[in-house]
Amino acid sequence: MTSSRAVALLLAAVLSGALGLLGACGPVPEPGGEVVEEVAHASDSRVELVIEDGLPGESYAVLASDGAWCWFGDPRAVFYEGEHRRTFVGFVTSTGDVTLAHYDHDSKEVASVVVAEHLQEDDHASPAVLIRPDGRLIVFYSGHRGRWMIYRTSTNPEDIAAWGKPHAASGHTSEVWGYTYPNAALLEGEKGKRYVFWRGTDFLPMFSVTETGLSWSEPVALIRGDGERPYVKVASDGAATIHFAFTNDHPGSEPANSIYYASYRDSTFRRADGSILGTMEDLPLAFEEVDLVYDAADAGARAWLWDLAFDSSGNPVIAYATFPTEDDHRYRYARWDGTAWVDTELTPAGSWFPTGGERARYFEPYYSGGIALDHSDPSVVYLSRPVGGAFEIERWTTPDGGRSWSSEAVTSGSASNNVRPLVPLGRAAGGPGLIWMNGPYTDYKHYSTSLRMK
Repeated sequence: MTSSRAVALLLAAVLSGALGLLGACGPVPEPGGEVVEEVAHASDSRVELVIEDGLPGESYAVLASDGAWCWFGDPRAVFYEGEHRRTFVGFVTSTGDVTLAHYDHDSKEVASVVVAEHLQEDDHASPAVLIRPDGRLIVFYSGHRGRWMIYRTSTNPEDIAAWGKPHAASGHTSEVWGYTYPNAALLEGEKGKRYVFWRGTDFLPMFSVTETGLSWSEPVALIRGDGERPYVKVASDGAATIHFAFTNDHPGSEPANSIYYASYRDSTFRRADGSILGTMEDLPLAFEEVDLVYDAADAGARAWLWDLAFDSSGNPVIAYATFPTEDDHRYRYARWDGTAWVDTELTPAGSWFPTGGERARYFEPYYSGGIALDHSDPSVVYLSRPVGGAFEIERWTTPDGGRSWSSEAVTSGSASNNVRPLVPLGRAAGGPGLIWMNGPYTDYKHYSTSLRMK
């Protein structure tokens, strides 16, 4: 474990532009011709950073001074190399601005733009980011139980400065459940079809598909529920496969909240061993027919998902938490080894991280500090747990598929909590390999966190 405290941090060329920010979405037009709207950069800066492991979270470079996300919407950060080498990151501010930032790996520029102003003061309103093969970006977002699932497309490749009008990926709803948790995927093997998943009708995971980007299919329920609200993580290879991990419900509502898995490939839904569950016509999937990865009733502790990835062989890997009690969180790591699920506990994760207090109307005792897989190499895991009075980020690695681990500190001695780590998809040298939230967090509607990057 590295113990050096040496750090050299240079912040220069700080630029401030006029904030020509967009208004709230309001009624959304049906998809049609794009109308370009210029959007001013909310902030620009040049960052040069030399930093070693084990430093306070506050010592790391700031990607956003005001930003947060919920971990059930993805992708939140994606690297793309074209004319530029940039990592694009989506988040929501404490005032409800849906925001997209980029970090340029060569110029070291950090820039950000608001794509929906004052949508909702709630970290559930954080967006999903998809990059088309031509380099243009698509941002999907909704409020927490929002009335629309919205998307906007950048006017130019690799450029967050100008965007087309907001469009609806699915129609307006007046249902109490609304739209929450956008998850986006693009399959080049299906002629570039784009999928967007969300929690919707009756709290069920739903999705819609487009081939043209202009008209979307009618929403389809992915998972069958009997008054439950399954939580889903989605991971795609961008070519032919979409992986799904999901639970029965919220751990606060279901004592036997378990972890399940299925995938979509070659127009069919499958178990991890490749056996076929059915086609689109056979949806929704039922819990009893998919893979049961973790049986909460048998183990005696409810669970909740955190991340889903796949290894170089295409085998799924799942990171999640279990809760023997509300103040005893445990991180676990499950992977399909080609013949069976290998599931191991990594480490105790302490208790919840929200600070509570008088404003904690939406307190969540099952909010762990967070655990994230490196999707480029899921033998690497970043996790947050309490160490010496604050939640700190650690890097854990396994040489044998999760059976044994070594760890090192990323942050230590921090003044504020470091939580909800995230590794950008396709992470590349010269840019952020890890991003996380740092700062005070009362509940999902009240937070004052920045986004830090390593």
